[in-house]
Amino acid sequence: MLRTFVKLTVVLAVILSLAVAGSALAAKGGGGGGKPDNPGGGGGGGGGGNKPENPGGGGGKPDIEATNNLSFPVIWGDEIAKAVPGTADEISSLDGVWWYWWGIVGTDPNTTFIDSALPDPDDTDPGVPYYTDDGVEDSMTTFAPADDPDLIRAYVQKDAYNVWQAESGTPEEMGCAVTEGKFAVNWIDWGDDLESVDWKVKSKVRTEVVLFQDNPTTEPWLEYDMRHVDGWGITELWGLAADLNGIPLPAAAGVQATVYTPKARLTIQKLVGTPTGLTWHPDTHYWTDADVTQSLPIKDAPYGSEVNVKGRIMYGFTWDVRSLNDMTGGTAAGVYRVTFSLDGIAGDTRQVCFEPNVTHIMVPDEEDDTGEVTLSEAPGGGGTAVLDYTNDITWIDVNITE
Repeated sequence: MLRTFVKLTVVLAVILSLAVAGSALAAKGGGGGGKPDNPGGGGGGGGGGNKPENPGGGGGKPDIEATNNLSFPVIWGDEIAKAVPGTADEISSLDGVWWYWWGIVGTDPNTTFIDSALPDPDDTDPGVPYYTDDGVEDSMTTFAPADDPDLIRAYVQKDAYNVWQAESGTPEEMGCAVTEGKFAVNWIDWGDDLESVDWKVKSKVRTEVVLFQDNPTTEPWLEYDMRHVDGWGITELWGLAADLNGIPLPAAAGVQATVYTPKARLTIQKLVGTPTGLTWHPDTHYWTDADVTQSLPIKDAPYGSEVNVKGRIMYGFTWDVRSLNDMTGGTAAGVYRVTFSLDGIAGDTRQVCFEPNVTHIMVPDEEDDTGEVTLSEAPGGGGTAVLDYTNDITWIDVNITE
């Protein structure tokens, strides 16, 4: 009986030791990943969290989550600001979570690999060697490449202990012209999701619009240097770049700003009947044709704005076609017009506007915008954005298939 007990004890001890070793190896290989020629460079991505006595200890998830900081300059069109963290032109705090970052493969948004890792929470005094989180308590076995000139820290977004805000102000404060109460923006950027592919009736379509303004002054606007740290899509994480001592790197160029206006509106309407020669009705926010046979909009509301993971103010809406559609013709499939408009009257109840030779659409493949009121087409999938200066609107036609 005693001999059997001893054998069982030995077997259990061996199994336990193998399990611990396996966990350590798995932790060592996870996370951001090192360069192929640097097997020690990766480090685990899933951290053990900040130590209680050090809320700015680097690794793990933020102790207190917050909204994204403004990293890119913004002009408050119509002289109405959106609430964002921090104080303009200032880094209020960098005491939160940060990652080591030393490179990226590809160019955003088409990156394929990121060289990054959380610092090891067991490393209470980060320095050479720069230990990365291996996922094992009281263990430091992986590290970032100290000899890589690109090695920096990146202080992540959505952390209440990391707070900064780029330059912002009214058009006049930012040195931009306002003529007869009108402020004409320079660029309209529609999201790639609408310009690149057609969508299906079961799709969730991300509709995004960003308004940009070129800096007319000789002084750069304050813009913070941001790095893509981890993840893609809904898991994407960005952080403010700083040196290995936590000192922010020199600010970026500051040659553009986004433009925010609370007057923005989003309208989504299925095109039926005769989808050419359409007329926009600014008071009721929908399109009709000569026969007035068009359906009513399925979406007509103020266009919600947000600060995205890169730190830019943008307009965004996720259109769930399955639940939000028009069954005219017996199917949800068809061509839908997504319209960005501005409420009010330019120069009277509204400041932001679109003007010929001033406002342009950022278009892919160096195509040019005409400003003509026509049905947009995009052979091979996706739509082409169109601009109507008379009505201060821009739209893109999205093809929804079965």
